[in-house]
Amino acid sequence: MRFYLLCSVLILVTACQQRTAHSPSNDESLAQSNWHITAKMFINNGEDSGSGRLTWHELNGKVKATFKAPLGQGSWTLDEQNLTMTDDQGQKWHAASMGDLMQSHLGIDLPWSNVKRWLKGEWPEHVRFNENQSAGTFQWQGWQIELKKIKTIDGRLLAHRIHVHKGQQSVKLSIKSWLQ
Repeated sequence: MRFYLLCSVLILVTACQQRTAHSPSNDESLAQSNWHITAKMFINNGEDSGSGRLTWHELNGKVKATFKAPLGQGSWTLDEQNLTMTDDQGQKWHAASMGDLMQSHLGIDLPWSNVKRWLKGEWPEHVRFNENQSAGTFQWQGWQIELKKIKTIDGRLLAHRIHVHKGQQSVKLSIKSWLQ
């Protein structure tokens, strides 16, 4: 009986440790860290859609991301430091925030600061995981977020697939690599 009780406690403790592994222990250290992510991305604003490759560099909490569409259909660079978006022709747009930039030029009101956290495995406590924690879902300000192919990388739970959608707006990321 004690053996089964001890096993039950160990399983419970292990499950709790895995459950909280996605929560950052030090937000400041994550904000100051450097991240490099490569991914395939699909974006749909309800009227237009496109797909391509995303390269994401985050240095001290500021992102510079490049999206390249296939077959020479164009590329765009988002620069959080300067709050700009620049296309491959050199045309540049400015906004008061990255969220405003995404809304005004891509037609999607993506919660930018939250997406930055979700990419790094910083998810809210109310994530509903499947039993082996390889997938999870949660809602945030009307957005439905699906995390798939969750794996532990360098002691942190990271989703290899992230789908963020609200109504007809949708962003899908299939992450190929992370470097920190």
